[in-house]
Amino acid sequence: MLYRYLIAFGSNIEPRLTHIESGLQNLQEHGQLISLSSIYHTKPVGPANQAFLNGALILDSTLEPALMMEVLLAIEAKAGRVRLKRWDNRTLDLDIILILDEKNQAVVSATEHLNVPHPYMAERDFVLVPCAEIAGDWTYQNTNLKSLADSCPKDNLLKKESSAKNAKTRLSQRGKA
Repeated sequence: MLYRYLIAFGSNIEPRLTHIESGLQNLQEHGQLISLSSIYHTKPVGPANQAFLNGALILDSTLEPALMMEVLLAIEAKAGRVRLKRWDNRTLDLDIILILDEKNQAVVSATEHLNVPHPYMAERDFVLVPCAEIAGDWTYQNTNLKSLADSCPKDNLLKKESSAKNAKTRLSQRGKA
């Protein structure tokens, strides 16, 4: 079965963009990158004390959701992420936000290691805005992501770091290196 994953990503440990690009390059070994949002410069959340770069992507993959979560955790670890406390600084953060199956039906998971739809997505502008940019018609609790992003306070977004086109170009150039 083919799954379509909406994945949010972020980094707040330098070199942030390098961590993101490397992680996304590794992720492409497990599926086809369909869409990539712009990269956003955002405020730190929780005890983290350094600003983040955040974005989102859509990936098609035959990996089951639990296995995809394992892959994301392995990519984070490869990037040097150490999980000591919640919301701490991180080299790379990869979160499954939403999943669609081959019939475009939402996949729901409520396990110890994977909660989809992501339980806090509607509260986080740094997740909603990039997700809505590439998947605005996807729905969460009967509301499309564009509407959710439009109505969400933009307390954490500082600026758009780069356009989706620039992010895709850098990522494709990195793959050729």
